[in-house]
Amino acid sequence: MRLLTTLALLGALALTGCKCPTPTPVIQTVTVKVPVMEPYPEPPVTQRPNLLVYQLTADDATDTDKIVKYYKATIKQLQGYSMQLETIIDGYRHPVDPTLPAK
Repeated sequence: MRLLTTLALLGALALTGCKCPTPTPVIQTVTVKVPVMEPYPEPPVTQRPNLLVYQLTADDATDTDKIVKYYKATIKQLQGYSMQLETIIDGYRHPVDPTLPAK
């Protein structure tokens, strides 16, 4: 009987001894910087240039001066058009925030 009481007491101690104290939760506010998509306006519609080189005809095939002149003007047209497109794209890369002071 004494053995049974000792075993019961050891069993009760074993069950209560395994219980771990309940950890108290630590509540902490953390600010995380996450990129947020900004609504950008639609890009402006740009008119493609009417290239002068397309105005050359079959009759102009022998006039090398005219061909060179038209191709040179076409290159200038395309450079101006590409600069216009780059200006538009740069506006989306580095948007101007009107609330910030001017640099």
